[in-house]
Amino acid sequence: MLRRYLADRTETWREGPGRPGRLPMPGPFRVPAFRSQWPADLFTNCAFEMEAIILGWWILAETGSVRLLTAYGALYFFGTVVAPMFGVAGDRIGQRRLLAIMRSVYVGLALTTMLLALSGRMTPFNVFVIATAMALVRTSDIGVRTALVADMMPPVLLTSAVAFSRTTSDIARIAGALTGSGLFALDRKST
Repeated sequence: MLRRYLADRTETWREGPGRPGRLPMPGPFRVPAFRSQWPADLFTNCAFEMEAIILGWWILAETGSVRLLTAYGALYFFGTVVAPMFGVAGDRIGQRRLLAIMRSVYVGLALTTMLLALSGRMTPFNVFVIATAMALVRTSDIGVRTALVADMMPPVLLTSAVAFSRTTSDIARIAGALTGSGLFALDRKST
């Protein structure tokens, strides 16, 4: 039903009667599902970058071991082993449902990390276990998001939607890394 709705409006978007005195909304943001997914992707990517900086810095500060820091960084690529299975799962249960499950896993792991840190029970072993679980899911995030964008966009808007999605990832890498390092530096100053 959504595809038919979007297909009927593709021609209107292409020719689009402009509103006097207002800038037209970029094409992909005219699709309600993309308007919802775009900020969620932005904040998720920022969280990924903050997590990598904060926990990596924490491992280096707590252990003083560059080897453990390198092992922590390498764990993020561990999920490529199971990434094809996320594609299969997306085909079976739907990309939207799979993305919701993945984001729920992120929230659960973030809450676990927060509770361990606030209770003073954070250890490098705990960080490695959480990072491994995150890596299993995180590696497939970009593929699932891109497949979902391809499903929701009419062909005429697909290129610009993918471009916005990619730009979002780049912005989040910059903003997330700066925010993560800033938060960690503030935390270290207060203790």
